[in-house]
Amino acid sequence: MWAPQSRDGNSYGRKAMPVVTLKLLKGAFSQEKTQQMMDGVTDAIAAIAGEYIRPHTVVIVDEVSDGLYSSGGHKVTLKTIDMLRMRGAKSSN
Repeated sequence: MWAPQSRDGNSYGRKAMPVVTLKLLKGAFSQEKTQQMMDGVTDAIAAIAGEYIRPHTVVIVDEVSDGLYSSGGHKVTLKTIDMLRMRGAKSSN
């Protein structure tokens, strides 16, 4: 796993750097929403581990092409996400 390095090219030592990978369906979320997720994950890690870890927290977004994602053996597509959003909007009314 990649970890930040110092300016002289050495790793920062034995301290573990949190690396979080978000796997998202490509096109399911706007850039703004994706950035909010990344910031939220970083905030959560800093809240639990301490603020010292914030600058060393790495969040990677891995976008999966439409149709190449499944959950519980069922294909998840952008159409599936849209249907879930509509259901969520109806239940909040």
